[in-house]
Amino acid sequence: MKKIFLLAALFVSSLLIAQDNNSSPFGVYAGLSYSGMKGNDSRIPGVQFGFGYDINESITVGGGLTHRGGKFNRDNEFMENMGAVELDGFAVETWVTYSLVSSSVASLWLGPSYSYIFTLEGSGGAETTDNDYGILVGGSLFLSEKRSINIGYYNGMTKNNYNNFFLEYGIKF
Repeated sequence: MKKIFLLAALFVSSLLIAQDNNSSPFGVYAGLSYSGMKGNDSRIPGVQFGFGYDINESITVGGGLTHRGGKFNRDNEFMENMGAVELDGFAVETWVTYSLVSSSVASLWLGPSYSYIFTLEGSGGAETTDNDYGILVGGSLFLSEKRSINIGYYNGMTKNNYNNFFLEYGIKF
């Protein structure tokens, strides 16, 4: 529980940074993700949503709720009759992205991400929590000054190697 409060305090403090810009630096996003893990056989669909704050033209910080999980086939003979195992859960995520290339039409970005996986449930009642950190790589296609479509990939750098592809719709206020 302390970790969740610490993450929330970190995110709120990042929103207090002032910016000299006529438009609002605050935005929200929501979309679909397809999550997997190291050694899994297939990805499982999920949703993610959150908000971001532009510190300047190149750096954006944000956070939200994101999907984690994957599906595994048990291929050893001891567990062969048990079929596939699916791990499914959600994480509170904080991230920072740096815009590598940007124009009025599109932007390419990358940056670090930290997640606290507060629920990860598996077949047979297994349940766990975990910490995750990794790299986000993606791009944004600007539909208008305040609307965008974001597409990207998250690659976890922990031993479980959580990863996902995502497609989001974003709105600036």
